[in-house]
Amino acid sequence: MSTPTPHFDLPRLRPRPATGRDSLRLLHVIVGRDARQGALGDEIHTASHGAIQTDCVVGLGRALDHLRAHPAALVLLQADDLDVARVALAELKLAQPALPVVLLTDAGSDEAAVAAVRAGAEDCLSREGATGAQVVRVMRCALERTSHAATLRTQAVTDPLTGLPNRHALQKSIDHAMAMARRKGRALAVLFVDLDGFKDVNDACGHETGDRVLQEIARRFAGRTRDMDTVARIGGDEFVVVMEDLDEGRFAATLAAKLLAAAAEPLVLHGRTLELTASVGISVFPGDGDDAAALIRHADTAMYAAKAAGKNQYRYYRARMNEHSRARTALDAALDRAFDQGEFDLHYQPVWQASTKRISSCEALLRWRRPGHGVLLPAAFLDTADEAGLAGRLARWVLTRAAATARRLRAAGFDVPVSVNLSRRQLLDGEIAACVQRQLADGLDAAALQIEVAESVFVSDEPRLQQVLAEVTALGIGLIVDDFGSGVSSLRALRRVRPASIKIDGALARELPDGQDAAALVSAVVALGRTLGVHVVAEGVETEAQSRRLLSLGCDDLQGFYYGHALPDDEWLGYLRWACTAVVGTDGRTPPASVPVLPGARRRRAGVARFPEGAGLPGIPGAPRVSKSGHVVFGRFRS
Repeated sequence: MSTPTPHFDLPRLRPRPATGRDSLRLLHVIVGRDARQGALGDEIHTASHGAIQTDCVVGLGRALDHLRAHPAALVLLQADDLDVARVALAELKLAQPALPVVLLTDAGSDEAAVAAVRAGAEDCLSREGATGAQVVRVMRCALERTSHAATLRTQAVTDPLTGLPNRHALQKSIDHAMAMARRKGRALAVLFVDLDGFKDVNDACGHETGDRVLQEIARRFAGRTRDMDTVARIGGDEFVVVMEDLDEGRFAATLAAKLLAAAAEPLVLHGRTLELTASVGISVFPGDGDDAAALIRHADTAMYAAKAAGKNQYRYYRARMNEHSRARTALDAALDRAFDQGEFDLHYQPVWQASTKRISSCEALLRWRRPGHGVLLPAAFLDTADEAGLAGRLARWVLTRAAATARRLRAAGFDVPVSVNLSRRQLLDGEIAACVQRQLADGLDAAALQIEVAESVFVSDEPRLQQVLAEVTALGIGLIVDDFGSGVSSLRALRRVRPASIKIDGALARELPDGQDAAALVSAVVALGRTLGVHVVAEGVETEAQSRRLLSLGCDDLQGFYYGHALPDDEWLGYLRWACTAVVGTDGRTPPASVPVLPGARRRRAGVARFPEGAGLPGIPGAPRVSKSGHVVFGRFRS
């Protein structure tokens, strides 16, 4: 009685042209002393009606090389020695774990077959009397078993309704994320999401509609997360999201808000509009638990707290983080309103040219006059603005405002370029070059505006980032590399994009005048700038001793509190006029009331700068010594 042929659909065995197109590829590997090939490949081709093409190689090394270049559906491993066969089998499985292997050997006993299967083979054939038809039959069975096993493995870790990972896969994902977090010293967050009122949808519309709702919610959640995050369904209307590789757990609030918005979008099914909301609980590793079960349980507890608070919101497991998240939400809303309320300002800090002791340029620094909080520096809100999607809008506002100031300075006769700091996210906004083009079209001289980027941005290999920098510099805008020497400098980047200036990291200035290592690094950067024809600016200068040391090391320009604090936009032009032409104490003209900015200055009364007796004024060329009365008389000069 003939053996029935198992179902085999990769591809179906039917006569086909001899071209081999769409055929299944088998790799016949011969190892050991046995180099006999015979006509087995031809027999397999004939028995499969041309559906199987056989490549034959001798030696394990050639086989591995062949598999890399020509993937095969199955390997037929022929060896006359079982020990040699086990070694070759192990190497093949190491290279391609999912590749099924059938062993063809002289040892045709049942024990040999069992040993081969335990070692990873799908089956074992005795070479004695082996025919092409036998090999084809074994191949069919091996491929069917491999496919079925892969299906079972997928089903074991997948939710059948949504295709998302299930609870078992979630456990493994959290375990892996915790191991990575421990190794890197990072955080991870677990977000437990439960749909509000889903039972009512099931009862009113039926389970089929309920299933469609869950599938759509799963699709939305998956589309709101990063590639490295895991979205799982663990049962009913409960979903869990794992956020890996976080600086702090507070960043999970941003994703929680996105998930709430995704759940709240109206859903139309069978002509009926359904409106749902969700509640989200957040736990953070390592503070809220040191295993997957604890993190899920604590996130679940926080989710019930969100429901108790009125639903359609999120809660952290820890009360302290709940307070922070509420403050973060308020900050997001306040930032959005700040544009309409005109709460942003630019302040300008002078940069002094060492050789002429004149103001050579200025840096525009963003400030936020937040009601009830005073004037905030960028460090207090810039990251939040970026995460809230306001990076591009803020960058365009800063560029437009700085360009207006630059035009006003040029109209007043001052050749003082204005530089603007832009972050990585702001550069990737996509409209920076277009915004600069609009300012140039409105009459701005390209030499009047400069762009400052951090060294980490300058050396980045991101194609889009480099494209934006190239577009901006192609418009004639000078590029300044900020915080140069902070630890990620790259000579290759300096060769690729030649900036107009580099600013030495202020941390080096703080180590002067006595820090020998800092002095050596500053000297090296100055020498590099001289070689490449790049201007070198030292920032963070706060004392006269630091200033003198940086001048002796050859820095071109100096910037810092010793040479001037940042001034509001409406006072900057007045300061320039005073710094360039003022005579104080002799003809009644005084500096603006808010200018305690010249080196060593002390306020005596509003409008008059008082200096220590005998002090010099390194920022003002030709200035005399200070008189005993404390008044200063400046020589008249032009910037």
